[in-house]
Parts: sequence; C-alpha cells; structure tokens
Amino acid sequence: MGALKDLYQKIREEVGTSQPLSAAAEAPFADKLRRDTIRHLVTKALFDLERTLLLNPQQEGALYLSHEEDAEAPFDELEVIVRNNVSVHNHIGKIKECVLDLDEISTTDDAEETKELHRDELSHNVLNMLHRQMAQVLLMTGEDANGQAEWLMKQPKEFIRGVLLGADRQQDAFDDVRFEQDLATADLDCREYLRKSHSNPRWNSVRTEDEIFNRDATKLLKDIRAWETNMRTATGKDLAELKRKKERAENVLAKATNARNSALIDAFRTGDISEYYYRQRTEQLGKRDYSRVPEMFEVDELKDREQYLRSHDLQDLSKAEADAICAQARNRAEREKEIYLRKDYLTKRGLCHSRRYLIPEMAINKDIFYRGLATGNKLYKEPEEEEVSQISVDLDEPAEDYIGMTMRQVPTAEELARKLKK
Repeated sequence: MGALKDLYQKIREEVGTSQPLSAAAEAPFADKLRRDTIRHLVTKALFDLERTLLLNPQQEGALYLSHEEDAEAPFDELEVIVRNNVSVHNHIGKIKECVLDLDEISTTDDAEETKELHRDELSHNVLNMLHRQMAQVLLMTGEDANGQAEWLMKQPKEFIRGVLLGADRQQDAFDDVRFEQDLATADLDCREYLRKSHSNPRWNSVRTEDEIFNRDATKLLKDIRAWETNMRTATGKDLAELKRKKERAENVLAKATNARNSALIDAFRTGDISEYYYRQRTEQLGKRDYSRVPEMFEVDELKDREQYLRSHDLQDLSKAEADAICAQARNRAEREKEIYLRKDYLTKRGLCHSRRYLIPEMAINKDIFYRGLATGNKLYKEPEEEEVSQISVDLDEPAEDYIGMTMRQVPTAEELARKLKK
C-alpha cells in the first residue's frame, strides 16, 4: 500500500466503515455522499501526504497527522529534502505508487463516475502536488534518475501516462487534469539564477537596519557603563538618579533587543536572510556584541582569512591546520549559500511553501525526528519578554570523507579544530 492509499484508508476509518465504498443498490446516494466526503477530507489532508513522501521510514512512524496545514505543524519541505538527503530515484518510486493509488481509489464499476473521479478536486490536487514536489527534489538535489524526474517535471501528463501504461491501467485516465505550473522551460540547475544572485536588496536592507541598531546600542551601552562608573562614588539622590537612568536604559536595550530578534526571525521566515546570518546575528545580540554586522553567508566571511580564524578562536593553529579548516569550511559554506539560493529560486517560482523553518521547530509527535529536535506537539515557543532566543542545530559526528555530504553533515571550523588538536 502506497502513502496515498494509506492516508485514504486512515480517513476512511475515521469517517466510518459501516457501509461499503462500492455502489450499493439499496443506498446509492448515501454511499456516494460518504465516498465524496472521504475524498474531500483526503484533499484537505494532502499536507500529511506531502510530508510523508519526504520522510524516511523511522520518521514516518513518528509523524503526527494533523490532516491540514496549520501554525502548530510547521514544515519546511526544502529543509527536509536537504537534511534527509532525499534520493531522486526513491522519490520517483514513491510518486509512481501515489499515481497508481490515486487511480485505484478513483475507479468504480460505473464508467462515467470513474471519469468524474479522475478529474475531481482530489485528483487535481494530488497530481499537482506530486508535480511540484518532484521539482523541489530535483532542483534541490541537482540529480535525476535516468531522466524520469525531469520527464515528470517538464511533461507531467506524459509521465503519468507512462506510469499507468506500465501497470496495465488506462493510460489516459488523468488526461483531463490541468497542471497549474508550466515547468517545460525551467532551468533545472538554476545556474543562471545562481550566477546573477551575488547580492540582493533584501539582504542589504536587513544589514543596514542591524548597523543602525549596533550604532544606537553601542551609544546606549556606553552611557550605561558611564553611569555604573559614577555610581561607585555617588551617594544619596545622585546615586538614586544614576540607578534610575541605568535601569531605564537597560530596559530600553532589552526591549529593543527582543524587537530586533523578532524582526530577524520574521526575515528568516520569509527568506530575506540566510540561516547563517540569523544564527550569527542572534548570537551577537545575546552577547551584546555590537562591533560589526556579520556577512549574509559564511563563504563571504572566509574572504578575510585572518578575521575568520580570530572570530573562531583558531588564530594559534599552524598554517597547515588553518589551511585545512578554511578549505573544508569554504566547501561547506559554498554549499550552504547554493542551497539558500535554490530555495529562493523555488519560492519565487511558486514551487514551495513561502515560509522557512528551522529543523528544531519541526517536532513530530513525541518521538525524535532529528537529533537536537525539540519534542512535543507545541512546536515553537515565542521568546519571553526578557529572554533572547537562540536556536542551535546538533550536527552528526564529522566524517573523514566530505564528498557528497550535505552542508549539515560537513563539520564546522570549531569541530575541525577540536579534531586536529586531539
């Protein structure tokens, strides 16, 4: 049983199985109404199917079926594709299963009824979701399975005909379904888009705002320290006034920091900044480090080798050790930037959800989805009033061979340094 048929059966059980799904002579109208209800509920639950297709078997067992997309179940499909290192070959197999499942649950003894089911809302939404998801996997991985993924992406109707024909089904069953996205001319590797995306007005806008914040915060912090110095010798009313000024300034700085953190998470959500920038900047704010604004991507930080080594406390390494760390960090950072730009490309083409999420926010029931993942059904807790929110992601143990690794698997500069010092 494929993922779609499994979902169909779960919802069928929720609706109730007192009546058979096939036409019943004594109650044809009731039976049709129940079947239409099930198909409508499956259509609403396609968010569950979309997630399931990208998960591995262990994760599927922990999946909490919400039956609809909502704020309590954030899911960044592009992030999961990268983290799970989704195989195009395996994904093609899952898609073929879904097409055959859809054909099976849409076939009855009545030819006209079958024709209607093969072009109804469920058929339309399932096939369009599969078309869109194949584009996501293909464009994020840059791989293909003997041309089948590109075939589905660029000629979806012909691909579906081929799947049905190969299973000895009616090959034109879904010919009436309209595909909303025309991807026949899509740039499969995004090369032109990536080549032109060296800078972005959105990035500059956020960095300018952070530079202004640094300037204002530095001035306020300077005043706070000056008042602290004067408090050592002040007495009476003067001391009370200095305490009042210091407390007021501390409150202003804390509220401004919380507001800036909120603005940064919103900018990350909408794809206006990279995860690297978000992590670096929130860490700076947590440390009250207003010295400089980070680059949008780590690969840009690496252009200043000495500054990069100092910022990671690696300046005492030998030249050979530093060269090894910088080379590995550059490979990982280049991959990270490419992945961000591929996400941006898919978002602008309308081929993915528009909001981004960090893996630690994507809990699945009460089981572990990824190492370092928060557990429980409440997936994201807003930072408290005086708390600075910092999000970190655990990495797998560094491997000796970095070829073919995703950006999450390649060790960071700090990890490489620890390894070299052992």
